[in-house]
This record gives sequence, C-alpha cells and structure tokens, in this order.
Amino acid sequence: MKIVILDGSTTEKELPQGIRDVLFSLLAAPHHQIEIFTLRESRIGACAGDFFCWVPSPGQCVMEDDNRRIAAAVATADLLIYLTPVTFGGYSSTLKKAIDHQIQNISPFFTTIHGETHHEKRYPRYPDFLVIGWQARPNPAAEKIFRHLVWRNSLNFYAPASHCEIVNGDPSEAVLASHIETALEAIEHRTVMSRPGLPVPQTLPSLPPRNALLVVGSPRGTKSTSYAIGKYLMEQLEVHGIHTEIVCLSSQHPICCCWSILPHIVQDFPYKAPHTQYTPPDL
Repeated sequence: MKIVILDGSTTEKELPQGIRDVLFSLLAAPHHQIEIFTLRESRIGACAGDFFCWVPSPGQCVMEDDNRRIAAAVATADLLIYLTPVTFGGYSSTLKKAIDHQIQNISPFFTTIHGETHHEKRYPRYPDFLVIGWQARPNPAAEKIFRHLVWRNSLNFYAPASHCEIVNGDPSEAVLASHIETALEAIEHRTVMSRPGLPVPQTLPSLPPRNALLVVGSPRGTKSTSYAIGKYLMEQLEVHGIHTEIVCLSSQHPICCCWSILPHIVQDFPYKAPHTQYTPPDL
C-alpha cells in the first residue's frame, strides 16, 4: 500500500510533533510504502493558471520544480493524507500552493455528478483521501468550513474513501492516537464523507455600503479570469454609486494601510501575499 503524506505546516513547530509521530507509528507495517513531503522545504512555484497541464502538456505542469514529483506520487498513491493547521477554515498557505498544482491530475473536460458540474477523471483510479487538521483552540465555525472544503475536495479528487479529522490544542499522545485511529478506521471501512453543514452567517444591522475593495490573489494579475470577473462586478457596483478599488497582489504594490466597508470581495487567499506594512492612521 502506497501512502503519500503532504505536511502543510509552515514552520517546524506549527503542528504538534506528536501528530506525525503517532501517525507514523500507526501506519508502520511491512506492506506500507510511505512517502512524505514536508512542503515548506519543497521548491514549489505558484500555479500560473495557464492550463498547460491540461492541453499542451497533458498531466504535467510546465514548471520544473517539486510540484511534478508530488503530483506523480499522488497519482500513483493508494492513500493521500494532508496534515495542516486549519487556517481561516481552510488549508495552510503552504499546502494550498501544492494543492493548486493538483489540477494536472484531473481532466480539462466536464461531467455531471449528482446534478453538479465536475471535471472528468484523467486516470482510471484515485487514492483514498484523509485530512487531519489542527486548531490551537476549538473554533466550531472554522471547523465546519474546513470539513465542507475537505468534502468538496474529496468529490473533485474522486476519492473512493474519505475522512476529515480535527485535532484541537495540544492533546496527549493517547488522545492523538484515538483521533488518528478513528481516521484510519474510517478509511479502512471505506467510509465516504457526507455533505457537512456550513455555519449560519450572522446578519448584523449596517449602513448601505459606500466603498468596495477587490483583492485579486491570482498570480496572473490583470490578465487573470479572476480579475475579469471581479472588474465586471466592480463596474456593476459603481452603477449604484459605490466607490470601488482593485488591488492585484501579484503587482507587489505595497499596501501601507487598507480600510474597507462591506462588501469586501476576495477571490481567494493567495499562497503568499506580498510584504505589507501597517501604518496606523492619525486620529
């Protein structure tokens, strides 16, 4: 059994070391072949969004870095495991950067699954999918968003079995072992994640919006689809008298101070925002 682990911690101490230790001890078996990628130590460029891996060079990114080796390992794995701190209900920036390159393992063509549009398979088989997220303290809203994200990814990755496990705080080795045993048993029993609920948004009384800021995280900047869609939205808001501004993070334009009044629209959290310096306003 080939097991591929993607460690998405951004620093050595970000994830409790016990998680990796307990996971390795429970996975230790003569018939298990384990390959781990500590992503913060890997050389992975930002996905350019050029889709070369779909058409000109099917199944292979044009960037000659570690993303190719990771994608190949995932494509031939029996079990894929993500280890990551839960970051605003999502993956760490380190893991997110690697996940962006996984589009080379799916087809550019579309199909309908349960009434939804998804990409077709590129390969006849895909690995089981297990995600272990860690939170410094319980955060029910972030946990719900995280579980929903993992479930969505399990659909797009065509995972035969899938599970999401959340670890809070710095638990003892016995508690960690219980968490990870539960996760591995779910995969062994061929469990498939069901659709998790999302947190109910709180509606607070507010004044009509006067300003809108669009932050485009795509590395392609003004040439990206994200920018085109966002620019159209900004134009519609301006028709209603709302002042708009667009900032592309790829331009490396320094932002000293950013104030915005809803709606604040973000395409996605980029893998790495440029360095910013906060300057408090004169009051």
